[in-house]
Amino acid sequence: DKIWLGQWDHGSGCCPNRRGIQWTYALHAWFDKLLAQRRVNTGPPVEVFLTDAPSLPAAIVSRTEIYTTTSWPGSPRLVRFFPSADGSLNQLTPLAPGSVSFAGDARGFVRPQSTGGATFTTAPVEQDVLIVGLPTLTLVASVTAPRVHLITNLYDQEPGGTWRRISQFAINPELRNGIDTVEPVLPGVAYTLAPPAFAMAHHLRAGHRLVLRVTTSDPDKVPTFAEDPRVTVFTGPGGTAVDVPVIDGATFYPDTVRLALTDPRRPKVGTSQPTLRTSVTPLAPGAGTRNELTTALYEFDVQSGFDNSRLLAGAVPAFEADIDLFLYQQQADGSWVQVQAGETSRLTDELLGFERPAPGRYRLEVHNWAGAPATRVDVTIIFVNSAGEPGEGA
Repeated sequence: DKIWLGQWDHGSGCCPNRRGIQWTYALHAWFDKLLAQRRVNTGPPVEVFLTDAPSLPAAIVSRTEIYTTTSWPGSPRLVRFFPSADGSLNQLTPLAPGSVSFAGDARGFVRPQSTGGATFTTAPVEQDVLIVGLPTLTLVASVTAPRVHLITNLYDQEPGGTWRRISQFAINPELRNGIDTVEPVLPGVAYTLAPPAFAMAHHLRAGHRLVLRVTTSDPDKVPTFAEDPRVTVFTGPGGTAVDVPVIDGATFYPDTVRLALTDPRRPKVGTSQPTLRTSVTPLAPGAGTRNELTTALYEFDVQSGFDNSRLLAGAVPAFEADIDLFLYQQQADGSWVQVQAGETSRLTDELLGFERPAPGRYRLEVHNWAGAPATRVDVTIIFVNSAGEPGEGA
């Protein structure tokens, strides 16, 4: 009767992606209709919230547009792509058999783009494409280890080369006939596998590419059974293929729903400060030792007169690196006090959040914990108002 679909984090505050009172009201309306049998309008049966930001930090707070429909998964047009042994991914029916082999390893748990894998990439799409539904993958592959995980990610690659995952398929070949049926796997024998998929909700923009990548390890999966000296993905007639659900002629609505009630005891919702962007380059990795060589500083002002309910600082290294962030606030005597930190082990980005930053001078310290020397780090600082809306330029 009701589905919400969006690329969100696990839940910020009370709600998915800070949907605020919209989420609360949607739940109450659904309970009123289904449990209390009241004549309540619960809105469209399917609401798809689209965030097409190129990176995770921006996507978490991004609100772009909403697509609605009456059924799930509906009747999307399935567009089939065929991987080729030359690394391409296209819609042409393959004529010749081929294969791509790689050595599977556990590095994907911390370095997803550096681990061994088979990668296939489309040409840039010529126009925007709405992808909503459940993709399907036919993976024809052989392995040499008796037990190994095969993980296939589907990415959106922006023109600058940044990847953002938009779906995933995963399977253990031993469980190819069901999770309750263990079947032996013979080394070097090609099996036709149908790994289950994550639902998709993504607006692929013109000039972007789709990337299909097969590995044996991934940050979302504990890297057990990730080692295999030779995994082979077969292409060509009867080989690997992926079907992507495309919606034609979709109508979109701007994602401008109010996410908070006006409290008369508080100032009305206002405009948040415009987004700040810069690049910094720590000279060397420090493995936690922070000094003038291993960190770079960016100072900025949180301005008065704006409704800055939250500050989000995101960092994206030019190459895979473990980047840590430390936010400082300048005191009246000129000293600096650390007020927040972001210290995950992700190698593609880092995120830091700070609630209700007071007007004043701030300093963001960017530390190269583990990465190549002189790795450039692109920094984005987004301000969000009390309604959950990011400032201009987010």
